[in-house]
Amino acid sequence: MRVNLDNNLNLAPGSPFGQQDPVITVIAMAILVPVCFWVYFDARPRYRSPWVPLLWALLVFLVLIFFLPVYLMTRPPKKSPAGRHSA
Repeated sequence: MRVNLDNNLNLAPGSPFGQQDPVITVIAMAILVPVCFWVYFDARPRYRSPWVPLLWALLVFLVLIFFLPVYLMTRPPKKSPAGRHSA
């Protein structure tokens, strides 16, 4: 049995690790970045710590398909300003 130690991996066309079309990358980023900003600004009034919204936004940026539903299911209710009652 021979092990190939070359750094030149010949990936099949269409492989998820091969070259991506730049248009698809731009479209994905055009969706991903605004969603991350929305998660950050939605989480800010819900958590006391300033790091928690940033962590949620980073997690959504890294694995959107998993962490966005987790965030939406686990986020606490929005805190209303002092002295105001929500109807």
